[in-house]
Amino acid sequence: MAIGSYLKYVYKKGSLKYYVRGLLGTPDFHSHVRLRPILKLCRHGYFENRKIMEIGCGSGIIGFEFSKRMGTHFHYIGIDLNKKNINEANKLKRILHTNNLEFTCEDAFAYLEKIKEEKIDIVILYDFLEHITMPEKFIKELNEKLDNPNLIYVISVPTHKYPKVFGREFHKKVGHVVEGYNLAELEKLFSKIGKQPSRVSYNTGIWGNIGANIFYDMGKTLPIVVREIIIKPFLLFDMNGKKVSSSLFAVFGEEK
Repeated sequence: MAIGSYLKYVYKKGSLKYYVRGLLGTPDFHSHVRLRPILKLCRHGYFENRKIMEIGCGSGIIGFEFSKRMGTHFHYIGIDLNKKNINEANKLKRILHTNNLEFTCEDAFAYLEKIKEEKIDIVILYDFLEHITMPEKFIKELNEKLDNPNLIYVISVPTHKYPKVFGREFHKKVGHVVEGYNLAELEKLFSKIGKQPSRVSYNTGIWGNIGANIFYDMGKTLPIVVREIIIKPFLLFDMNGKKVSSSLFAVFGEEK
């Protein structure tokens, strides 16, 4: 089932858009790539019976994908400062009756003050760190507020190849304030709170990079559905590679 296939439920059943979204899933190419490693963990039961908080959740795609695979065997809190994103997530939550998902439009630290007695098991920072100017300060304060020595961080970030692959115009448009991260930079950042990487994967290879470039840069004037169809083969035949990847996934804090 395509990532984001649940989006069909916002359209009238039986309509063309209903079937297109059910078949193709989310129209965002990168989501089909970057979510692979976290959903692989999900299929293996990694997130079951855990309390999960995602900061910068967007429209909640990770929460809904978890729900598709795990039902109600987890609790998820999605936080985002974009009110439109949270409204869209809560609309889908009502449609899908996913009551173990929570979405709130709020500053993460203000929210944590409200739930400081609750224990969070896993923090998801998916394509978030590249949007903040003082990541070291943010991580340190977040870790102190959550106050859980066994806390696990699940991270996805663009690498330094991202601006070239996705196009510098798109790179700036989505609000990246950091050029990208490599593993050594992430290790240095999380070592400040005593966390080391236990799982690392690279989310794109040459074919995935070509697909991303077509979707976000070279083919940006084409209708989005046309671009979605064109890039499908690049998703199917991609082989991830450290030297060429434009996206990096890592887990910090878990025992190796």
